[in-house]
Amino acid sequence: MALGSEGRFEQTLNTDQDNAIVFAVPDGMTADQAREILLPVARRINEALAQCGFPLCKGEIMASNPKWCLSLNEWKRTFGDWIGGGSPEQLLNASIFFDFRALYGAEKLAEELRGWLAHVASDNSRFLHLMAENALRNRPPLAWCAISSWARRTSST
Repeated sequence: MALGSEGRFEQTLNTDQDNAIVFAVPDGMTADQAREILLPVARRINEALAQCGFPLCKGEIMASNPKWCLSLNEWKRTFGDWIGGGSPEQLLNASIFFDFRALYGAEKLAEELRGWLAHVASDNSRFLHLMAENALRNRPPLAWCAISSWARRTSST
């Protein structure tokens, strides 16, 4: 999955990698066993993307990090903890991870996660309030304000 700005199709020249894996646990395996197989593949992909000019995420929000290579049920548990908790770190993670899109593979897993997330988040008014407060505290970059102001002045003349 692509996360954050990459998940929103907002990549810029300075975009680093923010990605994750959601997987279904194969019959007869545990999530940890499946993760052992997926992590080396994720590492190779992250390194290949870095060689193509997409820097590794300094915050390690990448599929090669075991924290972000999770089964569907593990993602639901993780997201549920963030929605129920509301700590500054959990809100930051929510603002990055909740903007996700499927890149490759079983897209239905990402779709199921999105549907689950929309239902659970919309039922938690405390979480929605905290996210709204967080969004209002983070002002747009100064350059964006200047461009927006210039565009308003130009269109009114």
